[in-house]
Amino acid sequence: MNEPQSFIAAAPPTPSPQDVMMQMWMDMCRALAVAAAARLGIADALATSSPQESAALARAVGVDATALTRLLRTLVSLGLLAQPHPHMYALTSLGAVLRSDVPGSMRDLLIAVTDTPHVQAWSKLHESVSSGQPMVPALFGMPIFAYYAAHPDELASFSRAMGNLSALAAQGTVHHYDFSHAQHIVDVGGAHGDLVLTILHANPHAHGTVFDLPHVADAARQAIATQGYAGRCKALGGDFFQAVPPGGDVYMLKLIVHDWPDTEVLRILHNCRAVMPPDGTLLVIEMVIPDDHHLSPAHLSDLNMLVMTGGQERTVQEYDALLAQAGFRLTRLIPTGSPYDVLEAIVV
Repeated sequence: MNEPQSFIAAAPPTPSPQDVMMQMWMDMCRALAVAAAARLGIADALATSSPQESAALARAVGVDATALTRLLRTLVSLGLLAQPHPHMYALTSLGAVLRSDVPGSMRDLLIAVTDTPHVQAWSKLHESVSSGQPMVPALFGMPIFAYYAAHPDELASFSRAMGNLSALAAQGTVHHYDFSHAQHIVDVGGAHGDLVLTILHANPHAHGTVFDLPHVADAARQAIATQGYAGRCKALGGDFFQAVPPGGDVYMLKLIVHDWPDTEVLRILHNCRAVMPPDGTLLVIEMVIPDDHHLSPAHLSDLNMLVMTGGQERTVQEYDALLAQAGFRLTRLIPTGSPYDVLEAIVV
């Protein structure tokens, strides 16, 4: 009897440069398809009844049934949806991240980063590279934060998106940085207080202050009261380019420094340094560009800062130099398991 012939599976072919370039185009299309699902509220609709037939889902979200089926099958291929039966769709764990009502939601982030300013500014990246200037003022006649102030709906979406990122950064920071020594934490540019409230929850001995623009501080004050921290946390309004509140032993800058060029960052850092005690600690929470050449979210975020704000992501050496100019010494870089790192600095 002949022995059964054994076969060795052929290795998959190495993608050609053209294949790789096609995948880069597809990456953009994937992001826009997921953003469309976020805008349409597909995950929220499926959360109320799942699995759901495509025609019923189309009625629930108010769209054309045939066109929605084309989007749904793409979402299945991307792993956001499952299709247990023909024409029936259900959320996967990945798709559930697009729900608006769950911890860890990323729905608003996908909506905000595909809004009109982002898409149009990114389409002019080559012009930003040529000029070294952000594209938003050239396209819309004003800086991005002024644009959002003039467009309340887009501002609300952007603010919620920053909340998505703040929650991600907050969890990583609390899990990987020891706040047991902190007595009073001042979150400079702290938005609605997501980070400082997460820290106070994990550190019952500590108190906190959220500092941001006056209208933002009003929203933070409401969040503080709603979550029951009014006795341990307060919100103050002001402009961190002018001054920051005294009284803290730990000062935090979360997703603030990357919005600005070095000259503006130094103004913020000097204002923090002016009110900090000799044994004070400064925490800068940002993406850090790695020293090697592996692709990092920080590289792409850096280009986003270029076209949107004129700010930048930085290497640890660049942070070290900036902090030194403002009277700080960088002591540690602490990975958090998220795209964000904690840069710890002390007063010198």
